[in-house]
Amino acid sequence: MAQAAGLSMPAATWEDLRAAAQKLTDKGSGVYGIVIPPQLERFGAFVFQAGGRLVSDDGTRIALNSPEGLQALQFYYALYKDGLPSTPSDTGTEWPGDAFSMPNAKPAVATLCIFAFRGAWNDFLDALIFISGANRQSFTLPLGLAQFQNFYYTDWPVVMAGAVLTTLPIALVYVFFQRYWVEGIATTGPK
Repeated sequence: MAQAAGLSMPAATWEDLRAAAQKLTDKGSGVYGIVIPPQLERFGAFVFQAGGRLVSDDGTRIALNSPEGLQALQFYYALYKDGLPSTPSDTGTEWPGDAFSMPNAKPAVATLCIFAFRGAWNDFLDALIFISGANRQSFTLPLGLAQFQNFYYTDWPVVMAGAVLTTLPIALVYVFFQRYWVEGIATTGPK
């Protein structure tokens, strides 16, 4: 999309950003060159880029009334005045990242979900630390499996059956997110 608009590199200045937003924006076809929610926390990046600060040196008061803050505010306001930025609600999303990356990020998010769930589900050490005490009444599955092993004897059939049961939720999460993973491989792999 950027190459089609004649953009070869990211914007380095505010005027580059304005020009890139104008070239990329085609609201009739649902293409937005810049998506910024009109919220104060988004304004801070413009203040920093202008060389300003959000708080005073001693951290006791807000420092937006500096010349840099005014310069950033004028640019930020001019963007909205000229109708360049769209808000996330204009794009049918809830935050600016969804407007550009969510369709392409689904495979990465799915992979993250699979690995995060697997890590939390199989976490032995944290469970051992947090569920401590002599009379533990509840266990996570990895801790429960460890109870079937001792110094002299391991009940292998019970441990293996428990390992299979422990693996089932992870397999179900993988099956649920697999379509996003395959979709990502199909759209980003070699053609």
